Amino acid sequence: MAGGEDGRGGLITDVHLYDPAADHWATGPSLPEPVAAAALATRGDQLYPMGGRGQDGSPSRQVWMLDGDGQMWEPGPPLPLPRAWGLRRPTGPV
Repeated sequence: MAGGEDGRGGLITDVHLYDPAADHWATGPSLPEPVAAAALATRGDQLYPMGGRGQDGSPSRQVWMLDGDGQMWEPGPPLPLPRAWGLRRPTGPV
């Protein structure tokens, strides 16, 4: 799980990682910026939050990559179009 909203509707940078083999949740490194409604993908041990809604409410093209040792976020290639909730919103905030 990456990002989301706090109880007051503010965006957060929290990351929680689940290891199904150990049936254990761990806290991951905070996202570099707050985001909500991002899509997530994995490849092996890597996590990729993509898009989402930023502080200004607009959909984002941002992609982050959590490195293989789970310690540092690196920017990835941006999405072709801004997306939040997995949807393309061509104009205005979502």
